[in-house]
Amino acid sequence: MNILKINIGLNNNPLNAEQIQQMFYKNNIFEFILFEVAKGEYKNNYEDTLIIEGETKQTPEQIQSYIFILCTLLTQECIPFTLDLMNEQKQINKLVYNKNYNGLKYEFNKDYFLTIGNNIN
Repeated sequence: MNILKINIGLNNNPLNAEQIQQMFYKNNIFEFILFEVAKGEYKNNYEDTLIIEGETKQTPEQIQSYIFILCTLLTQECIPFTLDLMNEQKQINKLVYNKNYNGLKYEFNKDYFLTIGNNIN
């Protein structure tokens, strides 16, 4: 089982944290899932961020495709994720951009990535 962590900004998002949680409960991405809301930072602005962590059997390609769709559905410029591939002892860190985003694209930066239990609200 692999460990997937996702950060979703709640500013300019048509769904609130509870609605997004319900969406994740209904899909087949996670086998086990945890949620937390914390203060994140994007482009020097603070925003409430939903942190999603759990176990998954999905491949990196499946995860990236799903997050690409989430960017449009949740009106996000981008959504960062980490995927710990337990069998390979490898971690994938990505920032997936919305197909409609035309601005400057950044690389994944772990300093801005939030994890459950390690944030100051």
